[in-house]
Amino acid sequence: MRTPKGQINVDKLKVCFRANPVLLDNLIEEFKTNKVLDLVDYRLVLVEQDEDSMLVALDMDMDGASHRFGFFTFPLNGKYAKYVFFCFENRALYTLFMNYEGRKSSIAIMLEDIAADMGLQFNNITLVELALDTNINVLARVRKAIKNCDKYDMVVNMKQVKTSREKIAGYCEVYGGSRERLVTPPMLYFRQKKDEGLRLKIYNKTKEIEDASPSKAAYIPDWNDITTTPIYRAEVTVRNEDIADFCTRTGKDKGEALFWLFNDDWRANLWLHCCRRVLHFYDRSTGGIVNIIDLC
Repeated sequence: MRTPKGQINVDKLKVCFRANPVLLDNLIEEFKTNKVLDLVDYRLVLVEQDEDSMLVALDMDMDGASHRFGFFTFPLNGKYAKYVFFCFENRALYTLFMNYEGRKSSIAIMLEDIAADMGLQFNNITLVELALDTNINVLARVRKAIKNCDKYDMVVNMKQVKTSREKIAGYCEVYGGSRERLVTPPMLYFRQKKDEGLRLKIYNKTKEIEDASPSKAAYIPDWNDITTTPIYRAEVTVRNEDIADFCTRTGKDKGEALFWLFNDDWRANLWLHCCRRVLHFYDRSTGGIVNIIDLC
């Protein structure tokens, strides 16, 4: 019998900082003569610059290897000129910084200290994708629960699906296909109506890596310690408004959201809270709530 494995990972992260005009002026001046600015503990590398923005990579040497954390975007004019945005490279989110009693931290936890050293102040988490990666086929189990109308009541975006034939707003199954046939497995996709609302995807991550992003095969299975069986993923996209709301619910200062995001328990509860708002079930025999994680 397969031993269940699973953890909640940060798979995509965009962070907003309050800009420092002195830093920006210094960078612009330095980059006129040198495209690489070595600040001892890390490097800033000019990637491109035009009249509207400047893109700067963040690199650091660790354990004899160079790691690219991601990219700072410095808007140079317009309404976003008072902010700086940082987007992580996907691999950095799965590059080990430390492992304490089985709890892994990636090098991403270093960003806030680096930003503070640069003179930037945290403003918010603009977007984060939180992913439950597991060796249990959560895709098949959620699809089975959706179809099992006798056992479960289904709730999508906090509204109960009233009948088995009701068209469910914000829900679809996405298949690849050829001219002859659909290619399984599907991806289950749920979304809130508002543009900046929550998004939930449930799919076979191993298959997605094989088809669309083969370079991730070098690190995502090892990070999850799932290397001999497929990885299934339930991934929720969360934006600033929902993160600020969850901080309030959990008694945390929203100015500390980036710190708490790298706390395993807080991150798992954020994932659970957001997933539940998009999709959950009720067991018709007991009346108990059934979350996605309960199906794993």
